[in-house]
Amino acid sequence: MQMGLKRHRIWQASIVVGPLLATCVGCSGSASLPPVSSPSSEQTIESQGPPMPTCGAPQVPPVSASMKVKIEQFAYAPRSLTIAPGTTVVWINHDDAPHTVTGKDREFNSKGLDTDDTFEHRFDTPGTYHYFCALHPHMTGEIIVR
Repeated sequence: MQMGLKRHRIWQASIVVGPLLATCVGCSGSASLPPVSSPSSEQTIESQGPPMPTCGAPQVPPVSASMKVKIEQFAYAPRSLTIAPGTTVVWINHDDAPHTVTGKDREFNSKGLDTDDTFEHRFDTPGTYHYFCALHPHMTGEIIVR
């Protein structure tokens, strides 16, 4: 076997093993990982690699998403937004007049938002959240978390 091919296979193995090591940080040591070869070794590792170990380490929750609601022409756009639990909604006021984002049951409440001000709230619990502008109560919206 040519030396260049051996080094290529060792490099491929490092691509497989690196994420395995990162996955098992904090493990009790029960996961078995394949040996890592040094560049001078004659051993080659197939590029398919082993399945990812499950070592009992807590799963990292996915990075929460962010959704935007614009406040324009005395309206929320979109007026209704459906999101997954853990999503943060960011409202941005593009009007010249101040507005608020106030939950119907006061579960969230912004200060008065001037032009280009933002307010954000993370929704963790499934349900429908109705909100309005405390300064212009005809302005309404809803966030549906499911």
